[in-house]
Parts: sequence; structure tokens; C-alpha cells
Amino acid sequence: MQNNFTASFLLVLALLLTCTAKAQQGRPAYFVTLANDTIHGSIKKHKAITNTIYFKATGKSSYTAYNTSQVKSFTLENNLLFEPVTITLNEQQQQVFMRVLVDGPVKLYYNENISATSQYFIQKPGEPLVHLRKNSLDGTLNYLLQDCSETVKHSAYKYTTTALAANIDAYNKCIYPAEASNKLLAHARLEYQAGMRAGTRIGSFSYTGRHIESNIPHTQNQRKADFVAAGFVNVSTTTTNFALQAELLFKRFSGSQHITGISSNLFDYTFDSKIDFTFLQLPLLLRYDVTTNSNWRPYLVAGSSYSYVLNSSFDNSITYQDKYVTYSYASDDQLTGKLNGYAAGIGVEYLTLKKASFVFDARYDTNTLRGRGVFDEKGKGRKFYISSLLFTLGAAF
Repeated sequence: MQNNFTASFLLVLALLLTCTAKAQQGRPAYFVTLANDTIHGSIKKHKAITNTIYFKATGKSSYTAYNTSQVKSFTLENNLLFEPVTITLNEQQQQVFMRVLVDGPVKLYYNENISATSQYFIQKPGEPLVHLRKNSLDGTLNYLLQDCSETVKHSAYKYTTTALAANIDAYNKCIYPAEASNKLLAHARLEYQAGMRAGTRIGSFSYTGRHIESNIPHTQNQRKADFVAAGFVNVSTTTTNFALQAELLFKRFSGSQHITGISSNLFDYTFDSKIDFTFLQLPLLLRYDVTTNSNWRPYLVAGSSYSYVLNSSFDNSITYQDKYVTYSYASDDQLTGKLNGYAAGIGVEYLTLKKASFVFDARYDTNTLRGRGVFDEKGKGRKFYISSLLFTLGAAF
């Protein structure tokens, strides 16, 4: 079991280091200036592009900001072409960068960051941009493509990149046969993001057991805020809002408890416990980024977690009076081995489009572990429950 944990730990650590390096490299690209000069280099953070890109020219050591008024177009590797497009947002006209899916007289654009209801846009020559919304797709396309009977389907249009690009490309070839029309369908490409978070963990540590000598059953709870630190990496594609996120968390829990009471046999007892343990947690989560029209991107995460206790001590003692005799028992249990559980939470990422984005994360997780103390009956060891509510801040690259 320890070998499995070691392998998992090394794998996550290698992913963190590799993806951090990849995230810092930027993506190979070139852009065309308003004077039609072509400059080669690399671009950072293309998934969050709205109206600014950060470009580092070949041979330069730093990135420079360029907005839509300075760039005619830019192209990422794998033939991903972006152009500045005028769009109405919040009742105001502004220019944003959009990916070109069909480059021809009629253009098909894509941008997932500027609207929660539409990702695809069409623009005919000399006409304003038209949003393609899924719930009104058939009517919109039938109206726009009505002058070419070969492309009108009347119903059953598909709201996908491949299908819409085929429709618009066919329309261009039908209405503008003498002009070039190209589908720029570079499909899913893996993207990496890595980061660090730190914050507080409000923990609940509970256990069940029975002190056989005193016949006193116990279910004890301890709650305390402790420090937590985490490294994470997520892997996604350029065509989806879902990502796989692997994390490595360091957690510490400590606390003490003093309880007095009367047992079912009507004698007084005093119970004291003190716990201090640290463990590493390896959650594997599915993350979903919510599309917004701003640099604030909410997300949801959920998945399973695997933890390993690094070191621990659980000192507990009981003193009780049976008639005229006082009895005392003490135990120092060691909590070792693995913990299995799950985690779920919400967060928000602020995309700066520069060197890093900032992350706030609220998370709940729970783990279980079976232990054994000197008070426990044979085959009925204590069952430990470790639950946490985590609030962390950090940065992603």
C-alpha cells in the first residue's frame, strides 16, 4: 500500500513540475500588424483571450500587451486563426478577439468567453455580427442561408463546430464560388495549468469505539482550524469546459478534549484525548469551468481522494470510579495507513491574461480510517472520520 502511495505521490509531483514548465512557455504564434507586418513569437493564456493578447517576439525576454486596435490577426500553432471582431456587449459596441472557424466571404467565429448563451457567431460581408444561439439555431440559419437551397435544412442543424463549419463553408461555395473559403478546424489540443493554494482547514475529527473495561461506548468529536497547503495541475482541451484536476495537499490536524459524565452503570468517568497528525491527500477531480463574459470564471469540482498518514499520535485515557476503586487506563494509538474519501467544492478564478491567474476555492472533503486501540474489543477497532471544510487562495500559471 505504501508503494502505491509513493508511486501516486511521485506521479502528481512530476505532473506539477512538468505542467508548470509548459504553462510558462506560452504557445508558438505569429501576429499580423495593421501595416501587414508578420511577427513571430509566443502568446500566453489563449483560452482567456477577450480584447488583449500578451505576445513575446522571438528573441525577446518579456511579453508585451497588444489589444484589438493594434492587431489585424494572429495565428497559433495548429492553424488557429483569431481576428478582432466588433460585437455588442452590455448594450455597448466593443472589439474582441474571436477564433475563425470558416475563413471566407461569410465568416464563422467562435469565442467561449464573452457570452453565456452563444459561442458561435456569423458575419456576412458588410453586415453586423449575428449570434448563433442553440435554442434558436434552426430559425437563424434558415434565414441567413435562405438564398442557397443546397444549404437550407429547415430543421435539425447541429450546434457543433464541425457541423456549423460545414454549413457555412457550403454556403460560401454556393453563393461565392469564385472566392476562397477554408475551414480552420484544428481540433482538441491538450492544455495545462498548474498552481499553488494555501489557506485554512476547519476540520472535524470523530471516532467510535468501546472501552471494554468500563463498558463506556464513545463517539467523540473534535473541531479545530488548521493550516492547509496544496499544489494542483489540471489538464483540459481547447474545445471543452471540462478538465481533470490532480492535487497534492498537505494537511495537519491537532486538538484535545476533556469529557466528564456518568456511564450506563451509574459511575462517574473522565475521558481525555489529544490528537496530532499530518497527512498528504491526493484528490483526483473533475472540474467544470462556467462560461462568463468577464475575466471572472467560476468552476465546480468533484471527485475521489486518496490520503496517507505521515505521522500521528492519539493519546487517550479514561479514569472511572467503580464503587470504591478508581481505575485508570491510557493508550497511545498510532493512526497509520491510507484514507479513502471524496471531495467536492466551488471556486472562482480571476484571469489576468498575464503571468498568473488568481484562485479562490471552497472545498468539502471527508475520509475514513479504521484504527485499533488497547481499549477496543477484538475485531471492533475504532473507525475514524476526518472531514474538512477548506478555504484557500492561490495562483495558477
